Amino acid sequence: MKKIDILLKLSLILLAAFCTPYEDMAQKNIYKEPIPKDTWIGMDMGAGGWLNDCQAGPSGIIMVNSDLSGPYLTRDRGKSWTNIGAVQGLKETHASGMGFDPADPKVIFIGTEGGIYRSEDAGISFTKVFSGIYCTDIAISKKDHKIGYAAGNSRYNRSDGSVFKTTDNGRTWVKVSADLPATNIVVEELIINTSDPEMLYAHCYKGRFAQSPSALYYSDNGGVNWKE
Repeated sequence: MKKIDILLKLSLILLAAFCTPYEDMAQKNIYKEPIPKDTWIGMDMGAGGWLNDCQAGPSGIIMVNSDLSGPYLTRDRGKSWTNIGAVQGLKETHASGMGFDPADPKVIFIGTEGGIYRSEDAGISFTKVFSGIYCTDIAISKKDHKIGYAAGNSRYNRSDGSVFKTTDNGRTWVKVSADLPATNIVVEELIINTSDPEMLYAHCYKGRFAQSPSALYYSDNGGVNWKE
């Protein structure tokens, strides 16, 4: 009986320890204003995954991509975040690229492991406009917002980067790159010349990983031909 009493008491102690309320680490990072200068405050957006991209649009909307739970969007400078998923029209949860229309704040693009999505209502809903690529970046021209470029691989684990172009504000896309290396290249970032939408740069890695050797390519004919 003594052994049973001891085991019972021990069980109750362990149960109490595990059931005692505790302060979650995320709750310690509640947003409070004003934020002290040069101070960063962690925000618990929910879900999880690796955050791989962050951009702000012309209206102040900020978006962050994750590889497990899709994009997160904030309309109040980071005080609160909304996860963009199936309810908004996304079919994939690995978000890998994004872009904003510099002229129309309602138009937002998301690149995923399955293609490109476009929103015409500031991120309330999205429609898939291009399939078949693991999209790594999307850039829209400031000179002519009908023209834009996207980069992508055939799959997330491939190093066969290509560049795609739109001339109708992202409603349709076609592959344009003709002479980028066929293998061993991942296009991570596209930068369009602010005064000429046919001139752009592609920041690339010669391999899948960030520690791979990097390369910079330049095109002056709308992404068709490239020089390193």
